[in-house]
Amino acid sequence: MRNTLSRSESRPAAVEPLESRTLLSAALDPGFGNSGQLAGYGPVIDVQTDGKIIADHGSTLARLNPDGTVDHTFNPATYKPPGAAPAQSTGKKIVIARNSFEITSIARYNANGTLDTTFGTNGKVMTSALLQKPTRGDYSGEFGNGQPTLSQYGSFTPFAIALQGDQIIVAGEVYASQNSATYGAPAFQRLTANGKVDTSFGMEAAEPGTSEFFEKVTTGVFVGRDNRIYIEARQENNADILGFDPQGHLFNDVDAQPNGYIANAVVGPDGKINVLTEFEPDVDFGNSSDKPQYPYFKRFDPDLSLDTTVNGSGSYPVLLNHTAGEPDDGPGVLATGLRVGADGEAVVSVSDQTGDGPVTTDLFKFLAYRNTAGADVEGFAYNDANSNGKRDTGEAPLRYWQVYADTNHDGVFEYGEPTTYTDYNGYYKLKGLTPGSQRIYEVRQNGWRRTQPSGDWPLGYYALTVAGGHLYSNNNFGNTTLALVSGTVYSDANQNGKRDSTDHAASGWVVYVDSNNNGKLDSTEKRVTTGAAGTYSFTLTAGTYHIRAVPQTGRRFTNPTTGLYTVSLVSGDLKANENFGVH
Repeated sequence: MRNTLSRSESRPAAVEPLESRTLLSAALDPGFGNSGQLAGYGPVIDVQTDGKIIADHGSTLARLNPDGTVDHTFNPATYKPPGAAPAQSTGKKIVIARNSFEITSIARYNANGTLDTTFGTNGKVMTSALLQKPTRGDYSGEFGNGQPTLSQYGSFTPFAIALQGDQIIVAGEVYASQNSATYGAPAFQRLTANGKVDTSFGMEAAEPGTSEFFEKVTTGVFVGRDNRIYIEARQENNADILGFDPQGHLFNDVDAQPNGYIANAVVGPDGKINVLTEFEPDVDFGNSSDKPQYPYFKRFDPDLSLDTTVNGSGSYPVLLNHTAGEPDDGPGVLATGLRVGADGEAVVSVSDQTGDGPVTTDLFKFLAYRNTAGADVEGFAYNDANSNGKRDTGEAPLRYWQVYADTNHDGVFEYGEPTTYTDYNGYYKLKGLTPGSQRIYEVRQNGWRRTQPSGDWPLGYYALTVAGGHLYSNNNFGNTTLALVSGTVYSDANQNGKRDSTDHAASGWVVYVDSNNNGKLDSTEKRVTTGAAGTYSFTLTAGTYHIRAVPQTGRRFTNPTTGLYTVSLVSGDLKANENFGVH
């Protein structure tokens, strides 16, 4: 059942800037902190699935709600950060061993922490045994032309891994010398899920550059949601991202940061590539300690074209009170972290120090990409205090509850499904949904029972057919901490103590909550008289209750024979089918 809300209720001022149907010219989320910025927190540690942000705050950890307010229920002592080791679909962890920057072995561990001896050779892959020469190079224009030819590159050195499904991408570089110069080419190969070299995949090498100061050319690797492979590389003073299709063939190469480097790169749930770079004027990687630096947040599409919904250009300078390139007697603004939430919003952390002054830390939150050709769905989550299935005046909002579009119809939120969170007023908006059939769910919280829309899991969702460019309002989620006890009184014709298909409902029976357990109906006790369907229900707070039916002359109970149910209820509990059989 849906109730009608006034326009002022359905559009709180805090989210007004997000309602424009045009492409956003700004990137910061105005509903977070102070117009998208929050001072005093950082580096960012994690963004949880529920949208809450874990970040340093002075000498301890803090958890923030999606709007930047403090979550006072957080206990830092019990927080466990997400594991750094990537996990395959079986839950088995891939762990690397290093000697300085170089990976020396790749191992797999079972969920119980034991070495999985079915992986590689007795649980490990020694990287010295990996392919030593590239088998192809798609960036042919860079080979030759005064540089070594592809066949001259060898001695593969691995630096990083990423999972492509359950397969393992091992990235590093190969080297060659010519005319007294050393060249390093980003290169990678693939291992099967069980740690065997995938010889059909081969080794790709692309865009070699001179290797100076013994620094790596390959600085990282990650895999997109569509299984494309991305190599972070440094060419002379510039930071590049090389994009490869799932089979390992180069399709694009972008200069992600001239005169700088990539601090973090994270693929969001929408497949967008979120990048935090550091720009250093007049960069000299051999002597950079005394030069100011300035971070930029950038977002790319999977094909490595810039997503211009970020600041109209795809790039947003996170400069605090500085201007890029201005003189500075300190390190400037430093990128300290990037995390992307399940809703696609990116949280960036930076620190700032001028001279010998104090270090300040800040968080910035950037809006997710919005498909303006899609449909928007909005509504409220509220505390249905009287459990009547509609939003009444004075009922409190449910803040920071998660709402999502269940694209695979399984009733469970999975990373990658469109999602958002209610704000301080309980308001939510799912933006840019694909036109067609959509199921809108909430992620229910422990101790709560949903009353609107009705239906116990996997029911209790909004089934909508949406069209691009349209807004669908009043899709509200009511929840209560009251428990619900329900059942049916039926005529047990064959006296077998269960309701058969031929047993009909019994109307006119009084069912009551025997609060003092004295076996009789008192004037102050809750009661229901069954109608034609024979049903009854009570909404109750947590506790233990005695549910009885009043005996009728000439009739007896067959189930339960005492005519009594004793039920123990927790907050938001649901006890159904507490049926009374009578004969």
